[in-house]
Amino acid sequence: IVYVYNPIAPQSAGQWQLNTFSKYTREPAFSLDESVIPGFPINNDLWKFTVENRIQELNGNTPVNDVEIVLSFRDHVKDGDEIVLYAPVGFNLVSDPELNLCDNYRPVGASPDWFPYTGKPECKCDDTAASPTCRLEWVGIKEGLDPAFAQKQDIKFRIATRNPPKTPFIVNNYWRVKHFSGLGSLLSSQVARSWDINPQLADVNVMFASGYRSAGSLANLEFVFTPVNNACCLDIQAEFPTEFDF
Repeated sequence: IVYVYNPIAPQSAGQWQLNTFSKYTREPAFSLDESVIPGFPINNDLWKFTVENRIQELNGNTPVNDVEIVLSFRDHVKDGDEIVLYAPVGFNLVSDPELNLCDNYRPVGASPDWFPYTGKPECKCDDTAASPTCRLEWVGIKEGLDPAFAQKQDIKFRIATRNPPKTPFIVNNYWRVKHFSGLGSLLSSQVARSWDINPQLADVNVMFASGYRSAGSLANLEFVFTPVNNACCLDIQAEFPTEFDF
């Protein structure tokens, strides 16, 4: 993975050239393999895009009830446009899959909603339930106004989700938003890095295997847990009472 800065202005897709060399000096005499691959177009970014875990809930498999999202577009939002917000892999945004209801969606600063005639956004998930890719979307905006929503004005709302067991792979740990015109062309897009997850041991239990619980006796303890990550070692601390001696 390589971090790179995109060009500062929109432009059409070009070509990328990849070469391998037998020496780091990259002289033509040491060239090995070569390939040309298609690049990607550069489009406008949003005027503003922020995602905030307001309660800073970072533990894995834990509900996050207040994710605040702010969107502000460079272009006017017009009737027929589409706004799509993609969550990082593993973050579920859906409360009712049959009705495409978003989990505890709440507009902030607008009543009843930012697009009152269009209605609340829908939330949908793809792929498997264990690792969903979910999105929140306003499709086919219909406000009967021109524009339906002015450029460079904040759309703020909150939504609930649940942290995945661990931080998604680095390229999957981003919130993404796209603004499409009614004709389907991409007007703007942007990403915002999500938070890191603190993995939690699951199904943790400690039991007296031998049944000996009298003071001063030798007891057999049985530890049961399910780890999220591969590990080499285990650290167990009996914090209280302090007299337990391993």
